[in-house]
Amino acid sequence: MPLIEYYLQRFAAYEALNGVRLLDYLDLHIYNPDNLAFTSAGDTSVQQSRLNSTRVFWDPTYTDPNYTDPNNRTSSAPPVSPQLIPLAQSWVAKDYPGTKVAFTEYNWGGTDSINGALAQADLLGIFGSYGLDMATLWWNTYDAQTAVQEQLPVLMAFEVYRNYDGKNSMFGDMALASTSANQGMLSVYGALRSSDNAVTLVVINKTYGDLTSTISVANLRPKGPAKVFLYSNTNLAAIAPQPDLAVTRPVPESTASTLTETSPAQSITVLAVPTALSERRRRPLLSSRRTPAFR
Repeated sequence: MPLIEYYLQRFAAYEALNGVRLLDYLDLHIYNPDNLAFTSAGDTSVQQSRLNSTRVFWDPTYTDPNYTDPNNRTSSAPPVSPQLIPLAQSWVAKDYPGTKVAFTEYNWGGTDSINGALAQADLLGIFGSYGLDMATLWWNTYDAQTAVQEQLPVLMAFEVYRNYDGKNSMFGDMALASTSANQGMLSVYGALRSSDNAVTLVVINKTYGDLTSTISVANLRPKGPAKVFLYSNTNLAAIAPQPDLAVTRPVPESTASTLTETSPAQSITVLAVPTALSERRRRPLLSSRRTPAFR
């Protein structure tokens, strides 16, 4: 039995016996599996490894030599897919329901670069999509001023979700099921903002060339063009407003509105679509198709 399952079962047994819950969060620590935590951006291969390894939290097709079959005690144990968030949630559901899941130490490195910002934005999107209850970035330094100066890009990844326009506009609070045809090239995260019914999208281009994407949003009734904001290597200190983007309404044989946008290389794009979404139809779904604008 995994130690963590035994741990949860002991707490559950105590509550059953005494009527008192002593554990609120199952708290795990996870650092970049390729030993890239607390490191600089590195060369292209290192940067690609950093972005690819965010899949450790969710992807059933992702394996890593650092995570091997725990039931195989030999030196040749095959790697397994960790799927850390679903795994932790399954332990809780099985062994101590009602316990929340937290990763209160994580660091993916590259915090002084656009590469680290992309990884951090991707992690935040994953955490939200999979319903992680709490996560805490572990800083490279204990000096706050140094942290801001040397790790501004990773801080801007938080701004993407919390204050993308400098006026406290936030990513939506209701997650929308979102898929990408190739998560390794382009990550797409969507949410509905309950305060104004706007659909907000975060598009992360992990490649080194521009990508033109057609994003489909089911059950969306746009009330105007999308507001667009961009974070890229052009200016690591700010998220820059871009020209509005037209939203194509559904044709009769479809229920999806579409947006066609070009994401610059190594960038994060925020789109906010005003909607006339009714309470009965607050279930839009996102998908994207990408055409590389480079060879």
